[in-house]
Amino acid sequence: MSDQQSSNQTGGENLPAGWQRENVEGLHVDLRLPRDGSPAGPVLIYLHDDDCPPVTGDSVLADVLDRFGATVVCPGATSCWWTNQVTPDFPGPDSAVEISPVEFLRSQLIPWVAERTGTSPPLVGLMGLGSGGQGVLQLAYRRAREFPAVAAISPAVDFHRLHGAGTVLDRLFSSPEAARQQTATLWLHPLNWPRHQLLLCDRESPWFEGAERLAMKLSSSGIMFESDFNQSAGGDLTAAFHQSLPTAIRFLAERLELESRRLP
Repeated sequence: MSDQQSSNQTGGENLPAGWQRENVEGLHVDLRLPRDGSPAGPVLIYLHDDDCPPVTGDSVLADVLDRFGATVVCPGATSCWWTNQVTPDFPGPDSAVEISPVEFLRSQLIPWVAERTGTSPPLVGLMGLGSGGQGVLQLAYRRAREFPAVAAISPAVDFHRLHGAGTVLDRLFSSPEAARQQTATLWLHPLNWPRHQLLLCDRESPWFEGAERLAMKLSSSGIMFESDFNQSAGGDLTAAFHQSLPTAIRFLAERLELESRRLP
């Protein structure tokens, strides 16, 4: 889609220029291709936080994507924690499949991404915020060879601590311990991990301690990763997202370029 088109109307919604919305097994998926004349950049999947607004209207994200010539795919799901637990109304009330969010990403979304963009793993980068940040780690840790490049912003690694607080997690898991067993940290394999990991977190974020513990585990296990825990966003998740975007997308662009040069 060219930028000469002012909007794309799908499902009764007007989307900003450059964005398209499609349905994948009952779940709406927003796609933004590079502007005409942009350099060929990375193809990224972005997973949103549990309660963040849609990114289609985020001008900061659009500017950074254009800077790197990046394509981004944004699956949208209400109250989704991107775990391997089957979730009510996911991927959608009219969907013909019953599938967990993590499995949906791998078996349903990835083939769609390949068809729409011409890019397949391992050259698809993963980026997420909050619950989506732990979601991209979930996918990368479970499928490290397929997804070698991942950037997690303020990842909700210790989401089990919210069990009992009235979120959808109470319906997904019988106890905090049952939730903890599904956290990304426990799926980290010491001999099979994504080659390129970036952890970004504001020290005032409620998820900082979990991100720091994950970094300590990676370090003690001799697993390569990069991190920046010196951001100052005052605990505001949207501000942290905007601060982190240039670093995260540059990291993914550079690492996916390295992956493209690896021998098969």
